[in-house]
Amino acid sequence: MGLSQKVKSLRERKGWSQSDLARAAGIPQPTIWRLENGNIEHPKADTLVALANAFKVPIDYLVQDDYELHPAELLRTDNDVRRIVEAYLTLSEEDRHAVRRFTQSLKPPASTGEKRRYVSIAVRPRHVRKE
Repeated sequence: MGLSQKVKSLRERKGWSQSDLARAAGIPQPTIWRLENGNIEHPKADTLVALANAFKVPIDYLVQDDYELHPAELLRTDNDVRRIVEAYLTLSEEDRHAVRRFTQSLKPPASTGEKRRYVSIAVRPRHVRKE
């Protein structure tokens, strides 16, 4: 994922408009638009620093294609992740165990590296007789 997609994705995850991001980063809104549309391939260092600070992510995440956010960074940057963790912390130990078991079923088998969709694992379709 390139810079333009990362900026747009992070902005949408926060529920921000381009104007909201411009205010948070102190960058003109047309610059945000040009970044998201790929018209700026090499932004100024000040722009990258401002975006990284607004999103609370390392600059490396914005500029490196293969940089993955660490789970601790996701807690700061993704409201959905934060809500999930907060909800998890309110569960009983029995319910936490059930959540852990479910999340383990989402992982692909280690031997094949095959990616599975969670629906195919979580929901096992039954054969339904047509009438």
